[in-house]
Amino acid sequence: MESENYSYEKIILTKTVDFLFFACLPWNIKISLFLALMFSVYTFARLNSTIVKEELFFIPTVGVQELSTRGTGRKDIKFYAHNQIKQLIISESVSTLKVIFYLCLLCENESQKMMLRPLLNGTKPKLDFLKLIYQETNNLFK
Repeated sequence: MESENYSYEKIILTKTVDFLFFACLPWNIKISLFLALMFSVYTFARLNSTIVKEELFFIPTVGVQELSTRGTGRKDIKFYAHNQIKQLIISESVSTLKVIFYLCLLCENESQKMMLRPLLNGTKPKLDFLKLIYQETNNLFK
């Protein structure tokens, strides 16, 4: 079964028209248009801040590329060069009520300063999945 491409512009347009027609139509047209515009801006901001997909590409002797796709379709790409990566680690962070695990790269910059670069921040996968990634890719940085 084929699925059609999901258009985020179509979502914003249909939600705005629904909001304008059903919620604001009885009011003054200027107020209705203003509220519809504000609703559209809010919907766009929410979609733009939501990460829907993250991908990691481990390329031996080249580096690691992280690709994050947001709700509006915008893609953010980060690249970490192989000569800067010292180790791949799983780090943990303790919050008020839970422990969150991160896959991190231990990198060294030009001034010989070590830095942690967390990967997959938007989706925050579970520890079992992080262990699987770690086992498959840790030997690339030795």
